[in-house]
Amino acid sequence: MKQLKKDYRETIEIEQDANNFWFALSRALWECKALDVPILNKVKGIINSGHDLRIWKELEASEQDIKKRKAVLDKFLMQISNPKESPKARKKIRTKLVPSVFEKGDCLVFKMDNGNYGGAIVYEAEKQGEYGLNFIAATSINRSVKPNLSDFENANVLTIWEEEKYGKIVHKLNNELPIAYWFQAKSYKEFADKFERIGNLSITKKFSHDFLGSFHVWVPWDVLIVFSQQTFQRINDHQKPKLKIPTKVWRT
Repeated sequence: MKQLKKDYRETIEIEQDANNFWFALSRALWECKALDVPILNKVKGIINSGHDLRIWKELEASEQDIKKRKAVLDKFLMQISNPKESPKARKKIRTKLVPSVFEKGDCLVFKMDNGNYGGAIVYEAEKQGEYGLNFIAATSINRSVKPNLSDFENANVLTIWEEEKYGKIVHKLNNELPIAYWFQAKSYKEFADKFERIGNLSITKKFSHDFLGSFHVWVPWDVLIVFSQQTFQRINDHQKPKLKIPTKVWRT
């Protein structure tokens, strides 16, 4: 119950939506013969007090609709007030496991607007998970010719200035943030032609979703390219990043 309240906290806090949450919850529990007294009394209070009908009036529902609503609620309360004869069979939800696009240690290259090649390293791969996640960091590679594995080994993790942040920033790193995010397999197809795997480096360090204090998984794959371009433009404008994270530091 605590988890449900946490997951639907925003719904519960909106007066116009809260009642429907309790109605749906009580119906689901009743179907499984798991409706307890506190939840039943909560629903009784909502219906018997007329609270739900008042909300409908405030939302300018017609008198006819309010009468229908009252009849439905009275019938619903009568139904759940009597335990169901047999519980509804519970179905086990099977989550489809999705493989990640890249392997841990894969080195990726991409073309940027300046005509040069940029690079990114896959630091983590979720072999079989719900989203098939890859944790990938952009690097300081900015070459006119296609980079090799040695370039990746000697590069730094690229950073971006805070004012050009994408999404929620949890903390500062000298006003710079690593361009490093979790990417979902399902959204890769749209950007597949932008990346090329050129090899693989050994990485023994393990990364969890709370690494760097944030969980960035809802970003499109091309942020690696866009943010790299922005950072290199800053460097061209003589604004060199202060934060230096050698790629090898994150490897072992």
